[in-house]
Amino acid sequence: METRKLQCVGGGTYTVSIPKGWATEHRLESGTEVHLYTHRDGSIVLRSSHHDGESLSEVTVELTGMSTVLAERAVRAAYAAGFETVRLSHAETFTDDQRRRVDHVAHHLTGTAVEGEGPDEVVLRSLLDASDVSVRQTVVQVRFTALSMYRRATEALLEAERGVADRLDDRRKEAERLAALLDRQANRSLVALSTVDELGTSRPALADHDEAASLLAAAADDAVTVATAAEGLETPLPEEVAEAFGTAVDETRRSIEVATEALLEGASIADAAEALDHSEAAAARVAAVDEALREETLGVGERAQVVSLTRALDAVDRTAGRAAGLAEVALRAATREADS
Repeated sequence: METRKLQCVGGGTYTVSIPKGWATEHRLESGTEVHLYTHRDGSIVLRSSHHDGESLSEVTVELTGMSTVLAERAVRAAYAAGFETVRLSHAETFTDDQRRRVDHVAHHLTGTAVEGEGPDEVVLRSLLDASDVSVRQTVVQVRFTALSMYRRATEALLEAERGVADRLDDRRKEAERLAALLDRQANRSLVALSTVDELGTSRPALADHDEAASLLAAAADDAVTVATAAEGLETPLPEEVAEAFGTAVDETRRSIEVATEALLEGASIADAAEALDHSEAAAARVAAVDEALREETLGVGERAQVVSLTRALDAVDRTAGRAAGLAEVALRAATREADS
C-alpha cells in the first residue's frame, strides 16, 4: 500500500498521483485513457485497460465429446461464474438429449433464457440485472421454503404418509435456484466490482448471505430426505417416538430461524453467540433421540421402522449442523460490525 495526498487544481478538481512503477508496468503514459470507478463503500478503483466486468461478458463452452450430465454441469458452472452470455458449441451437432438437457437447465437457472439455437450452437443469455436482486429477500425466501418443507416432511414421517417427497422435490429445486442466484452474484462481485453497488450491499455482507442461502438450500435437501424416510414406514410412529422425534425437529427448525434472523437483523455478538448455543442444543437433542434408538429404549417397532427413523434422524442432525453454520456466519458478521 502507498499513501498519496489529494491536491485541488483549477475548477475544484481533485487530483492524486499514481505509483510510477504501476504505470510503467501497465504501459501508461501522459494522455492514456483509464477507467475510474467509484463505489458505495468509499473505494475508488482505477483500471488500466479493461472495463469493469468486461471478462464476464461472454464465454464459449465446447461440449463435443461431453455426456449430457457433463454438459449440464458445464452450463451450471458458467452461470455460477457470472457470465452474461454462454455460447455452447459442438463440433458436429447437438443430440436431441443434449439439447433437451440444456433447455431444462436454462429453464431452472433464474433469469436465464435461450437466446439463439443452431445445429451446432446454443446461446444462453442472462436477462436479470443485479439491481433486480434483493440479497436479503432472497435469503428470506430460501429460509421460508426450507422451513415449510421441513414442517411438511415431519408430518409425513410421523404419520407414515407416502408420496410427499416427490411433491417436495420441486420446492427443493426452487431453494436451490435461489441459492444459485446469490452464488452467481457473489462470484460476479469478485470480477465486476460494481456488482455490490447494484445489489445495494457490501462485499462482506454479500459473502455472508451467499453462504447462508447455500446452508438453507442444503437444509431443504435434508427435508426431502426426511420425507423420503417416511416411504419406509408401514404405520405411524408410536406416540412416545413421535414426541421425541418431533421435539428434536422443532428444536432444529427453531435453531435455523434464530440463526438466520441473527444474520438478517444484524444481531449483536451476544445474540449471535446465543444462536450458536441454540443450534448446539438442537444437535444434542437429536443425538439423545439417536442414542435412545440405538439402546432400544424407545419402542419403535419393526426393524424397517428403525431404519427409516435413523435415516430421518441423520438428515435432521445434518440440518442442526447447517444451523450451527448459520449461527457462525451471524457471529462473524456481528464481530465484523462491532469492530468497524
